[in-house]
Amino acid sequence: MKAPLGNGPVWASYCATFLHENPLCDRCKSMGTMSLATEVVHIRPVSIEQDETLFWNRSNHEGLCGSCYSRKMKKEEDS
Repeated sequence: MKAPLGNGPVWASYCATFLHENPLCDRCKSMGTMSLATEVVHIRPVSIEQDETLFWNRSNHEGLCGSCYSRKMKKEEDS
């Protein structure tokens, strides 16, 4: 079975480039802390099946460190 585009090699390559260009966690930076970003996430959650344009829109992406990523995912699960 073929992996969805949003979880496959195209997304992985995009994330690697995004993190190279944006190496610091956006949320930590906003709090005055410096942490390396390890994950690329959608600011406004979206799946590629819902809206491919928004899914790939760079302004809807942010780099997060592991801690900020975990908090974001927990918050979205609890919503």
